[in-house]
Amino acid sequence: MLLQASQIVGLPVGATDTQSRVGTVSRVIVDPDSGQLLGFGVKTGFLGGEKVLSFHDVTAIDHAAVLVRDPEHILPAQEVAPIKKALAERRQLVGQRVVTEG
Repeated sequence: MLLQASQIVGLPVGATDTQSRVGTVSRVIVDPDSGQLLGFGVKTGFLGGEKVLSFHDVTAIDHAAVLVRDPEHILPAQEVAPIKKALAERRQLVGQRVVTEG
């Protein structure tokens, strides 16, 4: 399935283990050197702030939602070194195409 980053931002993030919504995708994060998709920024609540979800922890993504098995995989960016590095470089992906398997 081919999705643009702008189609992913704003999608709900759901946990398959609890069948609940755990946040909303706030940004798409890529490695600034390789262009590889690293993960997503996730807004976790009204006052929860932004955390990150590594692409390796995503179980499914489509036009309706991003799914993760366990919401404990949504972490502060400082705890995920490749994402921390990419965010420090402040490159944007909105408007670019993202290819997923599906």
